Amino acid sequence: CYQRLTIDHDRPPFCLHGLVAVYLKKHGWYRIDPRGNKPGVAAAFCPPLEKLAFATDLEGEADLPEIWPEPLAIVVEALKAGKDYLDVAQNLPDVDLIKSWTH
Repeated sequence: CYQRLTIDHDRPPFCLHGLVAVYLKKHGWYRIDPRGNKPGVAAAFCPPLEKLAFATDLEGEADLPEIWPEPLAIVVEALKAGKDYLDVAQNLPDVDLIKSWTH
């Protein structure tokens, strides 16, 4: 699962933010944001409500609806191509959205 978010928090460019999905008997598929919390960012596990770290409020941001069993190829390629963490951070992957996913 992914969200498409702005990198600078208020304008393009965008990047993919990875989520994890688990199947819960009582609730079905449930997305979790496994990142660590910090001031101003608080994800939580509270089914059936999702409490992800980031809202998709800005134009061009989106919650991508699919649940993939493997990471997207563009994400794997970005991780493999990066020399180090900083190189990956400067080249974060993104995808084009279809109109129905945008705000």
